[in-house]
Amino acid sequence: MNSALPILYILDASVAVTGAFAAARNTERALQGAARVVLVLPNTHAIPADALQDFYRVERIAVPPLSKNISAVLHYVPQLCMGAWRLRRLMARDGATGLMVNDFYLMHGLLLRLLGFGGTVVTWVRCDPTRFAGALAKPMLWLMARSSSRVVAVSVFVQQLLAPAIRSDVVYDYFAGAARTPKQWGAADEKRFVMIGNYIRGKGQDVALAAFMKAAEKDSTLRLHFYGGDMGLQKNRDYRAELEATAKQSAYANRITFHDATRDGATVLADAYAALNFSESESFSMTVLEASGAGVPVIATRSGGPQEILVEGATGYFIAKGDVAAAADAMLKLAANPAEAERMGAAGAQHIHAHFSPVAFASRLRELFGLADS
Repeated sequence: MNSALPILYILDASVAVTGAFAAARNTERALQGAARVVLVLPNTHAIPADALQDFYRVERIAVPPLSKNISAVLHYVPQLCMGAWRLRRLMARDGATGLMVNDFYLMHGLLLRLLGFGGTVVTWVRCDPTRFAGALAKPMLWLMARSSSRVVAVSVFVQQLLAPAIRSDVVYDYFAGAARTPKQWGAADEKRFVMIGNYIRGKGQDVALAAFMKAAEKDSTLRLHFYGGDMGLQKNRDYRAELEATAKQSAYANRITFHDATRDGATVLADAYAALNFSESESFSMTVLEASGAGVPVIATRSGGPQEILVEGATGYFIAKGDVAAAADAMLKLAANPAEAERMGAAGAQHIHAHFSPVAFASRLRELFGLADS
């Protein structure tokens, strides 16, 4: 790597492979040839080494989680101060002049300012601020806006949730993968509906499971495959166990499969008939972007970000949040018309490649951080 390139830091709170981590990795890839990117993760992260190999370097600091647990509350400020102090020293050692903060609730950028950092701080708002951090969201947004050089919203949906006084740019994440080889299904062929996403309440696996069981009663070709991790949290393991127990008790248990998190979404999507995303809230949705970009029709809830990615009736279908009957009907409608599914998938790939370009994303990043064209 060119040692003359400037060094840019990205601070991300991911402890496992998440959409935010995938976005950070995409940022590094978009800036290849323009900057050397150092990723900073929590001390507790468990992201595999091979998923981190694109970065110039990976560092660990204290990133205290937001929690109502008394112990976590008491340790929050000391850990935040320790993490910010280490981050400041690392950036000073490298001569880094820019920091990308990968979500608004990471207060390290504010403390860096208090510690004298005068470089560029660009903060992304990835989480829905009305659903994250509770009563702390508003003061955190206020402090974030005043300590950031620029604020970036991942979608118009998120931008509209910010206080009017917070000026922001909308920068969509991008898809750089290839569309899959066109698939053709006969009426009697097995049709795999896939849902990729960590097992977290509110992500909609329960809706997908209930809808599938209704649809499977009427169409014997349907199959349902879940892919996701638990992020090392017991509550997520419990949620997955509940889903598996429900599936096992149904008459269609042999047509429902639970997988761990996939490291190869392209392979999963290569044989998918359709992809599902039934989340209660999505600030953007990397899984919807990747599925549609790969040429897979998508059925999604009207949950925010997906409405800026899919085109209703052309690249997928929308349903209301939590509407099991509508989800089942959409699955049956798509399964009954393989030619329509194929057409939707092809249209989705064309739409994503035209509107979510890595070239446009890289150009915006260079502008935000004052980097020279590569």
